[in-house]
Amino acid sequence: MIDPPALPLGPPVVDRIPAGTLLWRVHSKKYLANQRNPTPAPTVPGGGRFDSLDGSYSYSYFGQSEEGALAEAVFRDLPLDGRPRIIPAAAWRPLVISGLETTRDLQLTCCHGPALSRLGQDSWLTRCDPEHYVRTRRWAAAIRSWQPKVDGLSYRCRNDEDQLALVLFGPAGAGLFDSITTAGSSRPLVAQPTLDLIQHVARTHTAALS
Repeated sequence: MIDPPALPLGPPVVDRIPAGTLLWRVHSKKYLANQRNPTPAPTVPGGGRFDSLDGSYSYSYFGQSEEGALAEAVFRDLPLDGRPRIIPAAAWRPLVISGLETTRDLQLTCCHGPALSRLGQDSWLTRCDPEHYVRTRRWAAAIRSWQPKVDGLSYRCRNDEDQLALVLFGPAGAGLFDSITTAGSSRPLVAQPTLDLIQHVARTHTAALS
């Protein structure tokens, strides 16, 4: 649990996501699928791993598969200490899942595998508990300062290393990403066939939906 250095240990690795790639986002129905989140997140609890601490940039999270999007949005914080692995209804029933398509190539700082060593980090960065999110947000800000022209970060889902997630960054304030567009309508998690999918993902995580 260290704070980021002034410079990375080596040139960061960049993942390229080509135009036309399908991404998935799990989000509140109050927001559009390609809408940026401008909310500052200076404290925990609350918020995500790579949110902006001070609101100087906006952000939103996506999965490269439906399972990956669900793993990060719904199943990210499952306990490992013997407590029941049950997802409260309020944490998933109000949500929808949306498909999006990239409208141009995306360049993402690679935050998985041996590329983490270039940043001066290891898998702690993407696997630590939410109580450490203030520090992981400092790392996100530092990585952005090292590579200000990249679109975001790519990383392995905390509880499903088979799946890749990504966070996209944008300018401060609310608005829509110009690099992705919606690809079909949003589907409520409580409605079929998505309900079958989330129940399947819950079983693979040895979890249950309340």
